[in-house]
Amino acid sequence: MKKKFLMVLIVIIPALLYSQDVGEIRSKYMQGVQALANNNLIDAESYLNEVISFPDSKGVYDRYKSKAYYFLGDVFFIKQDYVKSITYYKTVVQKFINQDIYSKTLYKLGRTLVINNRLDEGIAVLNDYIAKYDDSDKMSDNALYWIGRGYVGKCEYNAGLSLFQLILNKYPETALSYDIRSSIASLTKLIDEENKEKLRIAGITNEIQLLKQKNEQLVKGRELLEKMSHLLIIKQRLLEIKSDKIKILEKLKENREM
Repeated sequence: MKKKFLMVLIVIIPALLYSQDVGEIRSKYMQGVQALANNNLIDAESYLNEVISFPDSKGVYDRYKSKAYYFLGDVFFIKQDYVKSITYYKTVVQKFINQDIYSKTLYKLGRTLVINNRLDEGIAVLNDYIAKYDDSDKMSDNALYWIGRGYVGKCEYNAGLSLFQLILNKYPETALSYDIRSSIASLTKLIDEENKEKLRIAGITNEIQLLKQKNEQLVKGRELLEKMSHLLIIKQRLLEIKSDKIKILEKLKENREM
């Protein structure tokens, strides 16, 4: 009888403790989410930190912990502390790949990396998001937009322009359409100005090249004139020598006749 009673205790007590723990972690999580919804960032951070600090060796609370990290990323994103925001989003991406919050976190990680001027990293993460989920989260237009912003940040204006045009073609009803159209207009003007500047520089380069060629021709002409002048001097000298020689011969002839 005692053995049966002990066995029951062994089964029931952990179950009761687990149920109590789940209730506590769920309560802290809900309080954190509610505080964030009310824009009470201090309380939201406090409650969500309690959730992620909850001891859990078997991953049974990953459902709450993954979302707590995700919302902590949001808290610091709102605070514009992008370094901490990236750290929390990365934790979800690295530790909770099987949780349903993973895909949205991957998008937010890429977006925040671009905003934090870590452009190559952000573009790579967002491309990974699109490759894995495409339109399943209804966020592909946003992901493409931030990739485009990343390319613009890298001064790759044509790549950015192509992506913005792709978004309007593929997602004509996107909520980003106004901003994208403004960006397209600005980029088109910028690219036109850049092309004009390239043409101007090319023209200047050509002029410099022509001047260089003319200068080289002048130098060669001057060298040729100098050579010709030198040859004329030599020729003149030879003529003078020849004239002197004739005079000497004439004198010798006169002396003989005398």
